[in-house]
Amino acid sequence: MLDQNDLQAIARLIDAKFKVQQDEIDAKFKVQQDEFDAKFKVQQDEFDAKFKVQQDEFDAKLKVQQNELVEVIRQQTDALISMMDSKIRESETRTRVFIENSVTNKIEALFDGYKLTHEKQWELERKVEKLEERVGRLEQVG
Repeated sequence: MLDQNDLQAIARLIDAKFKVQQDEIDAKFKVQQDEFDAKFKVQQDEFDAKFKVQQDEFDAKLKVQQNELVEVIRQQTDALISMMDSKIRESETRTRVFIENSVTNKIEALFDGYKLTHEKQWELERKVEKLEERVGRLEQVG
């Protein structure tokens, strides 16, 4: 039979063998972990490169669309300005026609009235002068 010392020796041997196997497993795991990390880094770099290319393409397309949109807005703004200029010119023309047809006629009527009044005043002044002359002659006679 085995005594306690023998059992302890066997336990130490088993522990040592277990320790060696554990170290081997840890070493293999470390190698596999390093390989995985290296492969992951390569895949990550490839993904980053592809993403960068797609991002650059997207940015370029976005820039083109932005420029197209700015051009459309500029064209619409030019069209609106042109329409506004046309409406303003049309409004100015209507205002001139209104002034010529309405205000000018009224001014001419007022001027004609003033002219008639002036002529009537001149005629009355002549009559008053003649009457004053007659009164003056009558006063001299009488």
